[in-house]
Amino acid sequence: MDRFTSLFVNQRRNNGFQGLLRSVVPRFKTPIFILAAPRSGSTYLYELVRRMSYSYSFATENTPLWLRAFPPHEMSTKSEYISLEDCSDERLNNFKSLLALKIVFDRKNFRVKPILENFISRKPISCYVEKTISNCFHVEAINLLFPDAIFIHLVRDGRANVSSMIEGWDRFVNVNAVISKPASINHWSYPMPPEWHEQIEKPIEEICAWSWIMHNQCVLSSFKDRTNPNYLRIKYEDLRDNPMLVLKKISKHASIDISDTCLSYLNKNPNSKTTISSPKPEKWKSKNPKKINRVLESIEPMMSKLGYPIT
Repeated sequence: MDRFTSLFVNQRRNNGFQGLLRSVVPRFKTPIFILAAPRSGSTYLYELVRRMSYSYSFATENTPLWLRAFPPHEMSTKSEYISLEDCSDERLNNFKSLLALKIVFDRKNFRVKPILENFISRKPISCYVEKTISNCFHVEAINLLFPDAIFIHLVRDGRANVSSMIEGWDRFVNVNAVISKPASINHWSYPMPPEWHEQIEKPIEEICAWSWIMHNQCVLSSFKDRTNPNYLRIKYEDLRDNPMLVLKKISKHASIDISDTCLSYLNKNPNSKTTISSPKPEKWKSKNPKKINRVLESIEPMMSKLGYPIT
């Protein structure tokens, strides 16, 4: 993937090549995008949904593709947030071309039948599924690229979510985030929300709490009406305790079937492959109780909006 996309990026002047790539990008019927803050169970949900019937997906997140098409240092907010102002025709077309490259050269998905049917005959792929954490900040761009996209917003109790973000801070380093002034941290982790650089002098629990709020706030701002048929909110706790119920809800909402492959994965993999420590209710109380109590006041309003009132 890297050598092909690097070739493309370094030869932007080759408009004919780009046009050819865009012309073979398959059409996607009812694309599904999973939106979630970091460490909220989205990888596990993705692994289940991508195994549902007639879905097309990649084995990893599309972070490199988004960063190449929409470089954070070129965005209006100098972050991974993509505004309508940032969605020029050139950038949108670059994304389509990069997606075509990834589809063509992604060996795990390179099959003769889809190439013939979806690239040449132009039959739409039934369901494209993507989970890229920074997509919380890409909703406006996604709507332009995939006008009929369905968004699954996975949410989690803020106390547990922020605690897990603290726990995973040193494991999920964002190498694209350059810290150029004195900070309380050695690196930035997870996607870069707008104004992320103003947070780097704060304690780690405040940084993670702020990041959690920003990821969810950007999604809520894009879907102020929860009755929007393209929006579905799922709770991590429901996914953990009753995953079949969650899958049935997604199946009904997105009109895709639960396949035997999906059920097999569910039975063999009770936890996410990115799990750091085994999930259990209120684990934050044993992991980071003091840190979470210090940020409780700041995360409480967002928790309430997401359906987690503190009693």
